[in-house]
Amino acid sequence: MILIKRSMFGLSSLIGFALFVGWEYLANGPKSAARIPVLVNEWNRIQPIHGASSAGPSKISKPDLASVDAEYACEPECSENFPWYEAEMTRHGWSFAGLQSASRTTTRHCAKADYAAFVECIDVGGGWRCAVGMHWQGSTRGLIGLAVFAGFVAFTWTLLSVTSHLARNLKNRSVRFD
Repeated sequence: MILIKRSMFGLSSLIGFALFVGWEYLANGPKSAARIPVLVNEWNRIQPIHGASSAGPSKISKPDLASVDAEYACEPECSENFPWYEAEMTRHGWSFAGLQSASRTTTRHCAKADYAAFVECIDVGGGWRCAVGMHWQGSTRGLIGLAVFAGFVAFTWTLLSVTSHLARNLKNRSVRFD
């Protein structure tokens, strides 16, 4: 009887997880897709620094995430890139939100309403790469991770329960091979 209860708990958890993920795609997928044109418009308003070349922006739309970014090959060093892009973004309503630096990469973060942007300069040894991107991230990304973890725990618990139940039953029986 305990095995049936545990199996039902695991099964109901897995069904709940599947429903949640399905809802995530149905509810937030269209929200994310609707953000892409806004981000493309914002991205197009930011003029690249002189001498920068890019093939254009790449766009990503997933439930709970919309992103537009591009990487530029550029002549100026980061010391020239950051003031240029900071002035461009400020002119279009973005505000500086922070600076992050690691070995050969420096990133400036900006914000505008519920959108975020970054300007990243990478020293590639003999040249510079500058990436400019903007994104929107919804509020349920953490819930997806929690749902995945809960589904995994429920599945593992059910599997362990079934295995231990089978092991006890096999231990209590003698198996004969004739």
